[in-house]
Amino acid sequence: MKKFLLIFILVLTLAGCQKKAPVIESSLSLGQDIINVNETHYDAGCNVVDGDETIKMDVIENTLNNEVLGDYFITYHKVYKENDYVCKRLVKVVDTIAPTLTLNNGVDTVFVNEIHIDTSITVSDNYDTEFTIITTSNVDTSNVGTYTITYTVTDSNLNTSTITRFVNVINK
Repeated sequence: MKKFLLIFILVLTLAGCQKKAPVIESSLSLGQDIINVNETHYDAGCNVVDGDETIKMDVIENTLNNEVLGDYFITYHKVYKENDYVCKRLVKVVDTIAPTLTLNNGVDTVFVNEIHIDTSITVSDNYDTEFTIITTSNVDTSNVGTYTITYTVTDSNLNTSTITRFVNVINK
């Protein structure tokens, strides 16, 4: 019985000392997966990792269009040690940049009881060509003072910018 117990302990000890095979897996490299429309996407890639060895996977499909808002996929593939490995990266193209506003040149100082002509603003944007523009004004040319005209512009992705024009009403 002692002999059997000794052999049993020896077998368990040897079994516990066996070297385990490394786990082979695929992993996406960390990268920027949300970009603003018209920005360049830098693909960080995907790798097959076998212990200490890292093998770069090949891109087999890339639907990314950085000029159009949406969700796009980059698909990677690699045959390694007779196994197929596939990764998919989701890249979101978004618009988070507010429109740029510029006051148009004009006369912003007028005499009391004269007409002030608002020359408005110029709007540019990284994506949209149509905007919602709200103009608020407290200009009162019948009284001396400094007044404001505020322009608030929102694009289709709800990015908003505001700019203010100051109008001075003075005595003759």
